[in-house]
Amino acid sequence: MMKIEIWSDYVCPFCYIGKANLLQALTELQVEAEFVWRSFELDPTYPIDGPSHHYDVLQQKFQVSAEQAAEKCGQLAKIGESCGLKMDFEQAYYGNTFLAHQLQQYANSIGSEQGHAINQLLFDAVFNRGLNINHIDVLADLATEAGLNHTATQKALQSQAFATAVRVDKASGQELNITGVPFFGFDGRLAVAGAQSIDAFKEVIQHILNHDASEDAKLTRQ
Repeated sequence: MMKIEIWSDYVCPFCYIGKANLLQALTELQVEAEFVWRSFELDPTYPIDGPSHHYDVLQQKFQVSAEQAAEKCGQLAKIGESCGLKMDFEQAYYGNTFLAHQLQQYANSIGSEQGHAINQLLFDAVFNRGLNINHIDVLADLATEAGLNHTATQKALQSQAFATAVRVDKASGQELNITGVPFFGFDGRLAVAGAQSIDAFKEVIQHILNHDASEDAKLTRQ
């Protein structure tokens, strides 16, 4: 089974879109994969008590008007819709994600099925439901939707038992020179950065399946 490591952040629309395209590529090729959900904070310095709006972030980061920010988000929403995703930027959460990544790490420790479910629930919570994923109670409620114990989840988050695991992923990303997400690693052989198209993901997957590692450099140079 192919192993795919994915570094992403839940407030990143490109991560949500890239993941959807990857899953569709795997479905079309009828390939099963083992996912490893890696933590990457887009803005680790973002205030813990300062949830914001994607429009505001775009305005500040790119020095654009409110109208331009809304237009950009509208374009992203249309791309998401083409991937089968609902992305409601009118209410989408933007803020600190350190606690949410700890939930991901906790779910990963329980099992791959739970980790996969939590990953999807966190993206949905941000872009579809507009939930503040920087609150322990909100995250514990999401955990129950993935079949995790509510009380155990609260305790894990309150104790910051999985904070180190988040930092370890951050360190591994730095070693790989990951400066942005999404970032996808395939079987420890090939890496793909950005929200690639379904066809681009299919090309990488088919290469892994049909070639040995000695041929990887040929695809990398393309």
